[in-house]
Amino acid sequence: MFSPNSSHPSGGGVACSRKVMQRYKFCDQCVYFITYRVKDSLPLLQDSACKEILLKRINDQIEVFADDQHFAFSILDTHWHMLALVKEKEKFSRALQMVLGGSARYINLHLKRSGELWPRHFVRPVFTEDSVSRVMGYVLGNPIRHGKVSNFDELYQYKFSNFHEFCDRVGKDAMCETVMQVLKLKVYKPDEEKFWSEIYGEDI
Repeated sequence: MFSPNSSHPSGGGVACSRKVMQRYKFCDQCVYFITYRVKDSLPLLQDSACKEILLKRINDQIEVFADDQHFAFSILDTHWHMLALVKEKEKFSRALQMVLGGSARYINLHLKRSGELWPRHFVRPVFTEDSVSRVMGYVLGNPIRHGKVSNFDELYQYKFSNFHEFCDRVGKDAMCETVMQVLKLKVYKPDEEKFWSEIYGEDI
């Protein structure tokens, strides 16, 4: 379990806006919701081999990222999400850079392209267990939201997220309910801030 950290530099607010994503300094023993988006939102990860490259890099750093409660991820065609408890900020930052640098190098080689791959990111601390549950539902349910899978059985089989691990650990019914609570929230561009305030259970 973790406790709200009032000394966090974000003060509990938005770490960086979804329009202008910027570098972010992590704090120990704080849970974060992290998103990295492909340059120009191109669907470069639509190629399964590119997803495999990113998945391998995440798994290579699993000892740093994972804990028993909070670690969740999903990889889509234009972006990927992660929810993680930062146990040691220096180790976490290095591990994240290994994922970003290694995946960018080998994805570029595979696609015969050059240049930056992950220029935009969103980082936000998550302070309460209720918010953790909602963000986890968002992260793990993203393949359904983006049409990569159409139901929970397919989501369980989707190898580019760890939904199946949570199902095996705490029960499929419980995890389906966690995801469903977020899938019920519809996203319309004019109401995007409202959507995120519902996810976090607070004004943002």
